[in-house]
Amino acid sequence: MKSLTNIRLIHFIPILLVIGIGVFLAWRPDRPSSVEAVSGEVGKVAEGRPYYIFVRELEIAPKKPNGRAWDRVADEAPDPYYEIHWRDNRIFASPTQRDQLISQWSPLGLDTLKSIRDGRITLHSVINAASLRAVGGESCVLRVFDDDPVSEDDVAALTFAFKDLKEGENTFEFQQSDINSVTQLRLAVIHANAPLVAQIEQILNP
Repeated sequence: MKSLTNIRLIHFIPILLVIGIGVFLAWRPDRPSSVEAVSGEVGKVAEGRPYYIFVRELEIAPKKPNGRAWDRVADEAPDPYYEIHWRDNRIFASPTQRDQLISQWSPLGLDTLKSIRDGRITLHSVINAASLRAVGGESCVLRVFDDDPVSEDDVAALTFAFKDLKEGENTFEFQQSDINSVTQLRLAVIHANAPLVAQIEQILNP
């Protein structure tokens, strides 16, 4: 009777081993995140790759460099919007945020995201971001403005060399100066040829 029981256990050992290996591979602590699994480790921007670049968030100093209020009439916060320039061309302009020192922009709306996932529209056709290619030695320029109906103010003009940017989230802090009033910036750089799942995850989960 004991030998029969041992024979039955021997038959089950390979099955238990397969199950155990599967559980280990599925739950091992060094398993990469879903973005890393489909697009590799996020690192420096790669030569020749196309990218989407957009501002997630920026903060503006509470006063102009000369100490005056941004809004001369109502003493309100600025109405910022930004542009991205590449190869001496403006390639993107954002919507304007009203009366904000800290402004945020989302490149996709919830309805748009659902349509992309359903395959009814492409990400490239609707994303609110600059589309460019990272070429060695080149850079892009972020220009920020206060949309004032009386006189539009320059808030900042910041140049970013592609070699200094990384895929994903880029965070910067600045001191206010005569030519720059942006004090904090979160700039997103998304690989435009990555699988759609990876692009959406990087956009939604910095």
